[in-house]
Amino acid sequence: MIDQEQLDKMEKYLKTSITIRKPKSKKAFCKSINITVPTFNKYEKEFKRGRKLKSETNHTELDELPIEEKIRIFDRLLFQLVQDPKTPSKDRELFAKRYGLLVDKTETKVKISADADELARIDAEAERRARAFREQDRTPSLQERPSILPAEIREDT
Repeated sequence: MIDQEQLDKMEKYLKTSITIRKPKSKKAFCKSINITVPTFNKYEKEFKRGRKLKSETNHTELDELPIEEKIRIFDRLLFQLVQDPKTPSKDRELFAKRYGLLVDKTETKVKISADADELARIDAEAERRARAFREQDRTPSLQERPSILPAEIREDT
């Protein structure tokens, strides 16, 4: 973790003109204040965005808050973040997902296959459920099977 003293030195370094900075390289500067170059780059991006550099270790008040309050704070900060036109697209995507504004464009292919026995079983189960429902509700009887042909021609009558 980075402390406030390191942040102050980093801010002073970043405010100094590149031509008169000592040490000249980021790597040497990072080594002098005991941080890694990726950490420096992260804070440098924040500085270039015009944000005040803050230590990550001073979050004890936040840790003591109930989860509902943390969520409200997160939502408020996320909303403020996406108002900035320089906000990265990943942050905007997070905002859209959080508020249900993002449409999922993935396709899901479903393949359904059933043989004659499976279809017959499904048909028999549907008939059984329909009979049970009719008996339960005492509704007028429904035609068992739809008929296309007149009764004189049909073989099942």
